[in-house]
Amino acid sequence: MDKKSKSSKIMKCVVSICCMAIIAMLSMEEPFAATVNDEVSTLSAGAPISFVRADVDSNTYTYITSNTMTQSKTYAEVKITHILDANGSASDYRYVWVKATPNGTAKKVEVGDFWTKISIPSANQFAGMNIAMYAKGNNPSLDCKISGSWLVY
Repeated sequence: MDKKSKSSKIMKCVVSICCMAIIAMLSMEEPFAATVNDEVSTLSAGAPISFVRADVDSNTYTYITSNTMTQSKTYAEVKITHILDANGSASDYRYVWVKATPNGTAKKVEVGDFWTKISIPSANQFAGMNIAMYAKGNNPSLDCKISGSWLVY
């Protein structure tokens, strides 16, 4: 076999492998694109505020973050991506209690849920209001740290 023929076969093999890799990437990209588009449509009305390793007391509600409303809405949304123990190490903690404003109604929010709606008290449901997020741990003896996003419209 001459050099030209061998080089041609190697080139065809490389092209075939590259084509298969591109096809595989495109077939995997569709579900990811759908997830991103779902998230973008949820977020299009406002910008989420991220919080990282925010301390959460297990006995009382702790201030986490806040954002100002640009629309009149009855709810904010929260996504908890990680719950660590009080020392910042991995934990088996699955949820915390979250409320909007100190007078809000608490709701159980599990780590990994997409976006959870948190009711905003009627006195605060107006554009221009600053809506604070408060969280409390689920076990009175276990403080923790949470990461995630708070979305106020």
